Amino acid sequence: MIKYSYIVLCSLFFITVACSDLDRTNPLDPKNPNSKRTETVLIESFVNQSGGEVITSSIEAFERLLTEYGKESFIYLEHHIEKTSGTDPWALDASLSRYLLLVPQTDEQAIPDVMFNGSQARVQGASDTEAAYQRYKIALEAELTRETTFTVEQQAAISGNQIDVSTDIAKLGNTNSSDIVVIMAVIETVNTGIRQIVRSWESVKSIGDLVHGEIVSVDRSIDIQNDWDTDNLKCVVLVQDAQSLQVFQCNSVDLK
Repeated sequence: MIKYSYIVLCSLFFITVACSDLDRTNPLDPKNPNSKRTETVLIESFVNQSGGEVITSSIEAFERLLTEYGKESFIYLEHHIEKTSGTDPWALDASLSRYLLLVPQTDEQAIPDVMFNGSQARVQGASDTEAAYQRYKIALEAELTRETTFTVEQQAAISGNQIDVSTDIAKLGNTNSSDIVVIMAVIETVNTGIRQIVRSWESVKSIGDLVHGEIVSVDRSIDIQNDWDTDNLKCVVLVQDAQSLQVFQCNSVDLK
C-alpha cells in the first residue's frame, strides 16, 4: 500500500538547526525559492550474459569508470534482458519491459544499450573497452553537471521474507511538477561490489502532482526471492517524469 503524507519540508534534511536559522541564500534551504541540490546520475545498462565480447567490453568500461569516479558519483544498474529464454540466468521480465519502454522501436534495439538519467542520454554498442569507456565518460560528465529540485531519501530493511522500503520525496525550488512516478529497484552487487545487477524493478503508482515545499511518503514491501544474496542487496529509488521518462533524482541505500 502507498501512503501519502505532507509535512514541513525542513524535516527531510536532518539538519541540527531550525530552518529559520538558515541563510536564505542556502541552496538547500526549502524556504529559498531557488533551492536545489546536485543530481545523482542514474545509469541503466541493458545487457545479456550470452552477448559475447561487446557485453564484456561494456561491463569493463563501467568498472573503470566506477574506479575512476567513485561509487558515490553515480548509480550504475545492470539490467539483464533476454528475448530468447535461457540466454541469461539474471534476466528479468521487468528489465525487458523497462528497455522496451525506453526504446520502443524494434529497429533501434540492440545491446549493450546504456541510458543516462532515463531519456537524457544514450550510448549504444561497445566495439572495445577503450571506445566504450570514452563514450560513457563523455555522457556521464555531461550529466554530472546537472542540478535538480528533487530530493529522495529512503530507508530499507529486511523483515522476514520481505524488504520494507520507506521513502520521502520532496520538490524544492518554487515550481510544481506533474506526472511524477516513483520506481523502486532491488540490486545485488557482485564481483567485489562493482557490478550491480537489477533483481527487482517495480513502478510505484504515480504520485501525480508534486507541489514545491511538500513531501510525499511512499512505502512498499518487496518479496525476497530464493536466489538473492541478501548480504549484498541494496535498494534504489528514482523519481521520473511519466511522459518524458526523464529521471530527476535517485538514491541508493544498503539494507538494514
